[in-house]
Amino acid sequence: MIDFSSINFIAVLMASIASMAIGFVWYNPKAFGSAWMKCIGMTEADQNKEDMKKSVGIGFIATVISMTFIALILEIIGTSTITEAATVAVVLWVATALPGALHGVAWEKHPMHLVYINTGNALVTYIVGAVILQWWPA
Repeated sequence: MIDFSSINFIAVLMASIASMAIGFVWYNPKAFGSAWMKCIGMTEADQNKEDMKKSVGIGFIATVISMTFIALILEIIGTSTITEAATVAVVLWVATALPGALHGVAWEKHPMHLVYINTGNALVTYIVGAVILQWWPA
C-alpha cells in the first residue's frame, strides 16, 4: 500500500511552482519556445489565451502528480542529501521522460530536436523539484 501521509504537500506545491516557473522560462521564445513551436508546427498566430489557460492548468496538475511521486520515491528510497535526491531525479528522468519522448520519435515521427527541448526541461525540473523536496523542512 502506498502511504502518502509522509509526503510534505507544501514542498510538493513549492516544487510544482518552481517547475512551472522553469517551464515558462524554458519555453519562452527567447529560450527554446520558438524552436519548440517550429518542431510542433505551431505559429504565434495559433496561440490563444483560452488554450493557454487550459494548457497551464493541465500542466500544473501533471506537475503536481509528478512532484508527488518524486517525493514518494525519495521517501521510499530514504534519500538524506540533496545530491542523492538529484541523482534519483536523473534516474527517474532516464526511466520515464526520456523513453516516453523517444517513443514519440519512433511512432509519431517527432523530430529529435523536440526530444532535446522537452526532455531537457523535464531533466531540469525533475532535479530542481527533487532538490526542493529534499531540502524543504518536514
